[in-house]
Amino acid sequence: PVQAVPASLSSRDDLPSVAASVAQMAAPVSKTFHGTGTVLRVRYGCRDGSAHGSISSAVEAAQSGATIEVEEGDYVEQLVLSKPVSIKGLGDGVVLKSAGGNTLVTCCSEHVHVVGFKMWQSGGDSSKRGRSSARCVEVFSGQLLLERCTMQSEAGSGLIVADSGSATVKECTMRSCGKCGLLVFDGGNLFCNDSVISGNGLYGMVVQNGGTATVEGNRFGSNKHAGILVHGRTSVCTVRANDISTNGEMGVGVQSGAEVRLERNRITGNVHAGLFVDGDGSRAAVRDCEMLRNGVRGIGVQSGAEVHVQGCSVSSNSQEGLFVSGSRSRATLQDNDLSDNGTKGVGVQSAAVAIIISNRIIRNLEEGVFVSDQGSQATIRDNNVVENGMKGIGVQSCGQVDIDGNLIHNNHREGVYVSGEGSKALIQNNDITENGVKGVGIQDG
Repeated sequence: PVQAVPASLSSRDDLPSVAASVAQMAAPVSKTFHGTGTVLRVRYGCRDGSAHGSISSAVEAAQSGATIEVEEGDYVEQLVLSKPVSIKGLGDGVVLKSAGGNTLVTCCSEHVHVVGFKMWQSGGDSSKRGRSSARCVEVFSGQLLLERCTMQSEAGSGLIVADSGSATVKECTMRSCGKCGLLVFDGGNLFCNDSVISGNGLYGMVVQNGGTATVEGNRFGSNKHAGILVHGRTSVCTVRANDISTNGEMGVGVQSGAEVRLERNRITGNVHAGLFVDGDGSRAAVRDCEMLRNGVRGIGVQSGAEVHVQGCSVSSNSQEGLFVSGSRSRATLQDNDLSDNGTKGVGVQSAAVAIIISNRIIRNLEEGVFVSDQGSQATIRDNNVVENGMKGIGVQSCGQVDIDGNLIHNNHREGVYVSGEGSKALIQNNDITENGVKGVGIQDG
């Protein structure tokens, strides 16, 4: 007799498991700092005593809490900020430069504020990685607030945050860096909002090896590999209300046990996947996002990763809306629209597990849901599976499904099609109507 998918797979009680876990992730706190002491003026090359001739000399003279106002000019300096100061560029032409890969701003104090600079770092060794790589700004200790700045590093990254360092980035641009716009690792903590991170040589942002980041209201676009990559156990990222589009491989990548929470993002037109979650222990909770027109699939899950997707539109992707593959890989989908995708709305293969509840799975070019291979299991409950180009639900090659309480209507061929020795389906309490060939088809064992 056909067996139902085990209760442990179909219980609604486990739907929020990933989301609840990821929601408990530590998140950086946005900081606002203001100079409260004396005001010092910097005028490029000034020698008459009316102002400091360099930013470095003003920093050296400043007391804690001072504000340093910098007039327009090209300043070739490397600033080490070891006291609480606020440094403000006056006008649009305050440029900070260095050659040879030298770091432009090093923050190692609490309550440092830098605003209104164009930073350009040239030279450096592009083969170096991590803390050895070139960067415009580094925060390995202390707290930095960076506002309305532009950062470009020829061989490295715009900003690196690591160790006990914490940075808040507001209304900044990290564009055309040789490596990453933002790099957070080894305990570093970043909050970034209302910024543009685009056209970088590797990634828009990387969070790895225990880094923590919250990014909100930003544009991650046209980066070579991914808009955002979160890598490694204890690496945590919250991604909220961003536009993550046209990146070279994926919009957001989650790998090697990292955890990510995505809310209210628009993730479109990336070359491979909108979201790709890969590796044992990697987890993502996705809520109220748009995953549209990505080059292969909206969401990919493999190699023991886990996702919970709720309230999203996953539509018009070139192949699957969501594809989950591999032993221990698991996807939970609830209250989503999965429509107009180039092959399947949902694909479950290679011993993966999917729980699919209360979704609208409509007008996908092939199957609405497709489950195949030994060990692959799906609970499909209370969905509308309508107007798909081939089958509403297809099961083959030892796949196993529990199909309960769905509307399976007006699919081009079968409403449900089960084929191949060892394939099993428990079909109950469904409305299976007006499908093009038959309501339920069973073939080849």
